Amino acid sequence: GDLATPDKFFEAVEEANGVEAGVLKIHRCHEAVNKRLREGRAKAILTHRSMKETCYSYWRMLKNQASPFFNANADLACVREFALTEIREFQAKAKQANTLVIREEQIRHQTTHAVTNTTEFLEATIIRESAEYLGRYLSIPRMRESSQGRKETSNSTGHEAVTYLHHDHIALTNSADECEEEIKEQIESLVAELQDTGLDSEGYIMLE
Repeated sequence: GDLATPDKFFEAVEEANGVEAGVLKIHRCHEAVNKRLREGRAKAILTHRSMKETCYSYWRMLKNQASPFFNANADLACVREFALTEIREFQAKAKQANTLVIREEQIRHQTTHAVTNTTEFLEATIIRESAEYLGRYLSIPRMRESSQGRKETSNSTGHEAVTYLHHDHIALTNSADECEEEIKEQIESLVAELQDTGLDSEGYIMLE
């Protein structure tokens, strides 16, 4: 969101003296990224969230006036369209070369294992003690604490200086807790319906 296109990010990395690599956070497919993946000049890590949790989160953002997704007239048809788009785009991203897919539940509950998976994929060396430290540091409670930090700790782009999270970025409650019971039931029905349209028995997007 800080740069108009990922092309600008790659230009900054490739033109900077002494910089060997950079980390780009992006949600959408973009040819500038895909081209570098195909050429072996980049690696991608996709976090894989269950569709039910994804829809809960999306509904929460649709109803949050501070969210860029805010829609006062949102209904379940909006969520269904979002879910179908998410399935299609995630499968396309997962098929790209040099791409690692990690389930969110591993990041949340086996954080150290997620760290070692990531470093192996990136061909980076990390000692066990460092991986274990990161596992503790990147835990959900610790990240929530960091994201609630004082504004004075922000960097030039308005993110928390150490974690690069937006302040209040990590919700203190689960997205499901902010959905009405009727909405949760409808989302569960939607996910069950979509199991014939790209979801596995656990409600995760099937990788082609």
